[in-house]
Amino acid sequence: RDACDVIELGPVDAERMPLLYRATDVVATPSTREGFGLGALEAAAAGVPNVLSDLPAFREHHVDEQSCLMVPVGDSGPLAIALVRAIREAPLRERLVEEGRRVAMSLSWDVSAGSHESIYRDLLTGI
Repeated sequence: RDACDVIELGPVDAERMPLLYRATDVVATPSTREGFGLGALEAAAAGVPNVLSDLPAFREHHVDEQSCLMVPVGDSGPLAIALVRAIREAPLRERLVEEGRRVAMSLSWDVSAGSHESIYRDLLTGI
């Protein structure tokens, strides 16, 4: 097989996803639209820094230069610069990994379920 820069994997089993994320140096999500950004949270939970489009769905949980690097939508120059920074600037990379994990853990399924349970309890006891 000829060397290539992109390999299309197709569907990946959920249990293999953390291994796939950890095999990367950085995850780029140059979306033009985004609903929630689960992939970015999964990458952060796996300890991989994120480079994300500057979109409301990402700004809801992530902070530029803290838990990720955000770049203008559709602009490949800043995207390329951010990818290089996330790989080469060790202090920045460490901060992105640490803060990214914190964000991901604050939105874990357990935390989400507990929040919903609390809301439901409050609603039921308020009747």
